[in-house]
Amino acid sequence: MNSQQEKNLLIIKVGTNVLADTEHDSEKLNKTSFENIGREVRHLSDSGTGIILVSSGAITAGIVDEGKKRKEVKNAVELQRYAARGWDRVLQQWKLAIGDKRISSTMLTKREVHTKSMRDKALSVINCCLSHNDIFIVNENDTISDDEIKFGDNDTLAAALAVECINAGLFTSVKLLLLTNVGGLNKVAHDSTTLIRKVTDITSVEQYAGDATSNHSRGGMKTKVDAARTATRAGIETYITNGRTTRVITRTLDGEVGTRFVVS
Repeated sequence: MNSQQEKNLLIIKVGTNVLADTEHDSEKLNKTSFENIGREVRHLSDSGTGIILVSSGAITAGIVDEGKKRKEVKNAVELQRYAARGWDRVLQQWKLAIGDKRISSTMLTKREVHTKSMRDKALSVINCCLSHNDIFIVNENDTISDDEIKFGDNDTLAAALAVECINAGLFTSVKLLLLTNVGGLNKVAHDSTTLIRKVTDITSVEQYAGDATSNHSRGGMKTKVDAARTATRAGIETYITNGRTTRVITRTLDGEVGTRFVVS
């Protein structure tokens, strides 16, 4: 496998509540979010940074496409059907925002990431795509995954993928950015005045991380903090911030917004 040791890698997980309007009766994909994030990742890719987008939103996109509400769907197999229907719609939105010829994509489960032979093949393909300046888009394969092979949320998938990329020695550096619908980790939930800007000891702040409160979201802040723990242990700086912030990627990496989990 040819490495790109002169290329920095940024893995960006984008949550459903960033990509879709999910409150009240206006459930729909938010094209502006796709466009704003797409514009930034295209610029970063053009500047030489490798970009992997771990994108949520497939189930919501599938449900919205049929004019239903997320709370109306309870059956697990039906949710998998909506994932199968919705992923193509999410991918099309990214293609519109980034450019059809700039995107490569795949769907992953634990089996592909944690089984050595399959992981090596997946990393080889991802590495090849990034060497051609593709923006690589990933989602957990909800359509076929079961409890034995699923991550359960894209925060965990993004952290695991970041760890495998850095362990493979393919890049100069790897950073992980988790985009959600709040400004970062707050001491008091949804109170931005209590935002924690920098975390050096995750154990000391995990008490502030709660579970998901939205029907469209799986993990909540708890899974993001757990993902940050996984990533920072491997030497990967991690950031949590509001994905609808103007110039969110640049401003987060510059330390203007969000919570930064530093490598100890």
